[in-house]
Amino acid sequence: MFKDSDLEQFLELFRWMIQYMMHQSNKFERYSNKMPELFICQRRHDIPQNHGSRDCEIYAIKHIEFHMTNKSLNNVNNDNIAFFKEKMACEIYNND
Repeated sequence: MFKDSDLEQFLELFRWMIQYMMHQSNKFERYSNKMPELFICQRRHDIPQNHGSRDCEIYAIKHIEFHMTNKSLNNVNNDNIAFFKEKMACEIYNND
């Protein structure tokens, strides 16, 4: 596990990259007034964790999406991550 200072350094590139990808996708246009100039990285211990799964990317995307829409992160867990993965695949396939 990273120390907070190491984590901040590791995530610096992602802070820029995620914001850029969200702007380029036009999927988050309606939330543009909520998007900060740069994301703030902070360690959270009160949300479900992904241990041993290969779905880190889906977890990360859903955490961003749920955070932006003020939804509880309690619904992002190993029990329903397969649903989110299939839904995202359909959205990508349909260019939605």
